[in-house]
Amino acid sequence: MGAADEERLALLHDRTPEETLVGALLLEPRNYPEAALEVSPEDFASDIPRRAYEALGRLVAAGGEIDAGLVAREAFPEERELWGAILDMQERAVTSSAWRSWAKQVRSASEKRAAYKAATLAASSVLDPENDSPIATLRAAVDELEGRAHADAPAP
Repeated sequence: MGAADEERLALLHDRTPEETLVGALLLEPRNYPEAALEVSPEDFASDIPRRAYEALGRLVAAGGEIDAGLVAREAFPEERELWGAILDMQERAVTSSAWRSWAKQVRSASEKRAAYKAATLAASSVLDPENDSPIATLRAAVDELEGRAHADAPAP
């Protein structure tokens, strides 16, 4: 993807849902296992919320009390200047009860980014003069997107 594609892709990204989801889970870490069924670290476009989400998952799996400071130290052991970002996320959340809504927004944004990337790749492949089967290329891109949607769907 070129610079223009990266710029368009950035328009599909809003850090607010990611940061607020992490903040809501910091307020109530016991919701993390359920959230993890809907959102994976790969669904995060922003590095800081993704790393905090991963750290929260490791701490929840280990058991024990969890607070923003512990998550900050786990997520950014060598980057103390980022510890404040964890507190900012927690303050942004206000309440833990809306985490499902934020999780859906994170997941939806991830799916839009994946669709955009696949469409861009398919379009560039179709326009490639060396490509002898542009329809097959488009079908493969659609199959890939559908496969991701089915693989990521929560179990009934």
